[in-house]
Amino acid sequence: MALDPDAIRRLATLSRLALADDEVAGYSESLTEILAVLDRLQGLPVGDALPLASPLALPQALRPDVAEPVTNQEALQAGAPATDSGFFLVPKVLS
Repeated sequence: MALDPDAIRRLATLSRLALADDEVAGYSESLTEILAVLDRLQGLPVGDALPLASPLALPQALRPDVAEPVTNQEALQAGAPATDSGFFLVPKVLS
């Protein structure tokens, strides 16, 4: 499937990309090659291939969510740029 320059311009507009006229020809060639590879991949026989394994199917080893007292607060805050009364000080983000 070859993409003509008008199709590339339409895709650029839909993608909110600003393409110069000299870029359109390069993108047309590149996208045409990509689509040709995808066409070849669609023709591959994958009849009895198993789907890829997913780590989401495995049981998750989670620790119980238990509140514990902080015993090394000074060590944790030693690398912070600013602290006050045991709290981390951060720049104001919202006005």
